[in-house]
Amino acid sequence: MATLTEDDVLEQLEAQDNLFSFMKTAHSILLQGIRQFLPSLFVDNDEEIVEYAVKPLLAQSGPLDDIDVALRLIYALGKMDKWLYADITHFSQFWHYLNEQNEMPGFADDMTWDLSATSIA
Repeated sequence: MATLTEDDVLEQLEAQDNLFSFMKTAHSILLQGIRQFLPSLFVDNDEEIVEYAVKPLLAQSGPLDDIDVALRLIYALGKMDKWLYADITHFSQFWHYLNEQNEMPGFADDMTWDLSATSIA
């Protein structure tokens, strides 16, 4: 899995022309970063442990493929500050909300600005 640079991330996000595609891209990038970070939380010097325990946990159908579950684990192990955990959780909740909407809000809609204000506060 290739590591994205800050420029790569900004280019991908800037290319999105609506809120839904922006959030979808941002969620995908965030999940990719979490997937790359997760193996460092486990014992990685034992090939058997990695093969039979860690890889199934991280597989696409595994429990840690869910961004919310993965975040809880990272936070519970003390590898993430509370403010960052809260911000990413808030982002994830908004992403789930957008997925349930029939009519998509835009970048300039009040709801989007309200999200930004509560995340920054």
